[in-house]
Amino acid sequence: MTTTANTVSAGTPTVTRFEIRPSTGRPDPRGDAVARVAASAGMKVSKVQSCRVYLIEGNLTPEQIGRVRDGLLRDPVLETATVGVANAAAGAQVVEVHPLAGVMDPAAHSVRAAVGVLIGEG
Repeated sequence: MTTTANTVSAGTPTVTRFEIRPSTGRPDPRGDAVARVAASAGMKVSKVQSCRVYLIEGNLTPEQIGRVRDGLLRDPVLETATVGVANAAAGAQVVEVHPLAGVMDPAAHSVRAAVGVLIGEG
């Protein structure tokens, strides 16, 4: 588990970024699927690593950040978590895909509700 600069605040409330990825040596089915699609489109890709990104809005304490990271977002056996932005390998290209604003995102609604319960505000 890595912790880097963990919050971005452009006023209030604060946004905390969590990155969840497969632990070193664990399979990465999402990354493998993206690599296959890229290869079938004629792109030369040497390696693809996936990562789920959660942007949690609210003024969380360090204890609450740890509880959300370890008690909700990651599987401690299979995954590693970074609070903030993980450093990319030298020469790596990073692509992030986010839902469009206003598009229904049931997973985001579930995470929002679970965070509220976990930190005692739900």
